[in-house]
Amino acid sequence: MGHGEIREIRKLASALPERFEEVVEEVREVVTRWRSLEGQAAEAAEVVEGAREEEEEEEEEESQEAPPIPFPKNEVRRVLDIAIDARRSRDRNDAELAIRTAMEKLRLVTPERLQALVSGPNGERIRAAVDEIARWVTAVNAAGIE
Repeated sequence: MGHGEIREIRKLASALPERFEEVVEEVREVVTRWRSLEGQAAEAAEVVEGAREEEEEEEEEESQEAPPIPFPKNEVRRVLDIAIDARRSRDRNDAELAIRTAMEKLRLVTPERLQALVSGPNGERIRAAVDEIARWVTAVNAAGIE
């Protein structure tokens, strides 16, 4: 993460402290999920190692520890990128740009990809975003915009 992104995060914290707190909470959730997976991997390695020791008491083997689960830097980065993009969009306040770029971004999401996302670890957040988009479309249609 570069200096520019860090500045953007500071601007977000200053201008929209509630949104900044939501970002912090989402990052905490990602880290908590990672720590949980790391703990599960360590427990599984201990069980496997214990079974291996019982089966191969005569043979001496080096203990094979479970490889560490890498920190989810891409997930954390995605949370921050979304927050930075949203803050920049608010500053631009360009409705046409917002509508057209939203459409370009949504074209990437096929029903199959959406289903995979909803079934994934961030499924609740994805479902909430889809529901919010649906409410927006419903409001636009109710307003009679042609």
